[in-house]
Amino acid sequence: MTLTKRCGQFFQLTNSLLRLYLSKPDYQAATIPEPLNLDGWQCVDEMNRAFAGASPSGYVTPVHLVTKDNINVDGGPRNIFDPGNGYRDQYKKIWGV
Repeated sequence: MTLTKRCGQFFQLTNSLLRLYLSKPDYQAATIPEPLNLDGWQCVDEMNRAFAGASPSGYVTPVHLVTKDNINVDGGPRNIFDPGNGYRDQYKKIWGV
């Protein structure tokens, strides 16, 4: 099994547990997830900048608090946290793709 597949399975399990915990108030009321897809795009952008001799972007991912009231937003139905802020289109625009 590849590392990518293992990581994917781990995060799928983690997100499923998160949904379970937030649906039962006895366990957990809220959490702050990590936007892994956005982080990947940001890493590629930072490497592109470094190879081009440009300065780092300075981008810091905003904190997003997930509760049972908003768990179905920003990728929740797919059991991931993926901000719906158009970041992919913005990176493509920066890269000229």
